[in-house]
Amino acid sequence: METPVVSAAEMRAAEEAAFARGISAEALMDEAGRGVARMVRGFFPQGGRALVLAGKGNNGGDALVCAAHLKRAGWQVDVRLACDESESNALLRQKIAEFRDTPPQQTNENYGSLVLIDGLLGLGSKPTLREPILSLCREANRLRQEAGAFVFAVDQPTGLDADSGEIDPDCIRADFTATIGAAKRGLVADGALNVVGRLEVIRLEALTFSAGEETVATADSLRHLLPRRDFGAYKNQFGRIGLIAGSRGFSGAASLCA
Repeated sequence: METPVVSAAEMRAAEEAAFARGISAEALMDEAGRGVARMVRGFFPQGGRALVLAGKGNNGGDALVCAAHLKRAGWQVDVRLACDESESNALLRQKIAEFRDTPPQQTNENYGSLVLIDGLLGLGSKPTLREPILSLCREANRLRQEAGAFVFAVDQPTGLDADSGEIDPDCIRADFTATIGAAKRGLVADGALNVVGRLEVIRLEALTFSAGEETVATADSLRHLLPRRDFGAYKNQFGRIGLIAGSRGFSGAASLCA
């Protein structure tokens, strides 16, 4: 399955089309947040500690749904809101309440990995970052650098322009980006690699996109190329790879596939 690269306008159009078919914003948010939580647990199956930074828009709602799923799975979860709860939209306030009402299932007292979920700003946000978001981004980057936190960005790292790939100097540096629905153009810009990290698309069943010229390779889109092998298979049955090394390392590579 191909993964398209879309603009912010194309993403909004896909959402509006879903709403016109009767799909609610909450349904999309619940599916997105569940997908982000699944991605986090895929990399950290033993659980851990999560610090969730939530803005006042739908991006924050996605992060709070993720937080509730992690809490149910036995994670130690703390949520930090970027604004007063009264300033949040109604759907976000509902997700805040649902997170609070989620009973903790602490199955592991030895919490190891620290995971930070960036749900501050989403689609449509532009550099330059301003307070209080700016201070939270700096704190996130400090925790990544000094405390070894692993950062997951919801949809896009805060401080990145989803269309142009322009980056604020204090843009959150993510290790993983769980982009919602489809890959955004700014995420695959040449200069965005070091703030996007590993990119995974959280597909939403209700969103459809017209076929475009640009696609990205993801684990999901490549999986069909890697059929299961027999347990008794041997490596020489599947081709050979030749590597040519120069004096300063690998100068080129060629592969021969059987």
